[in-house]
Amino acid sequence: MAKLIQQQIDSNLLQACEPIQQMAPCDVARKAEEIRSKMQVALRDELEESISRDQLVLEGKTEESKLRTEPLAIKVARTDELMALLYELLLQRVTSTFIDLHFFQVVEAEIALNLYLQHILSLRRYCSEEEVVTIVTGRGLHSKNGVAKLRPAVENLLIQQKISYRGDVGSFRI
Repeated sequence: MAKLIQQQIDSNLLQACEPIQQMAPCDVARKAEEIRSKMQVALRDELEESISRDQLVLEGKTEESKLRTEPLAIKVARTDELMALLYELLLQRVTSTFIDLHFFQVVEAEIALNLYLQHILSLRRYCSEEEVVTIVTGRGLHSKNGVAKLRPAVENLLIQQKISYRGDVGSFRI
């Protein structure tokens, strides 16, 4: 999964000079949830196929288990395709100075932000000027009970990595 996210970040950073088509926030949220639902089904199918194949191996039915390899590979590819689609949608507003994590779930945001920070910090080693990078988290208004989950997770990640930041309403600047 991290490889897919890194590819999408790299792709978006390369296209940063081109205007990015932006979807309305409600459309992004709806589409992300739709993809996540499909991904859950694909993951469940992948797991069931894997268990079925492993069961055949345990029963000593190696020839039958080999026949399950291709269907399993197809299900893994479908899951990967959906994951790539989700990250393409969620990372559509990534540039070398801006990342919007609004519609990410906490785990997704942590993975994407770690990869993004690695990329940005490696760029800073080779550049004389350090531009301010904005990490948009939102304020948590759409979270259950209005309690932000993403913002504290991002702040903890910045603290763990010893990255100095300034917290603004709904974002951080590093």
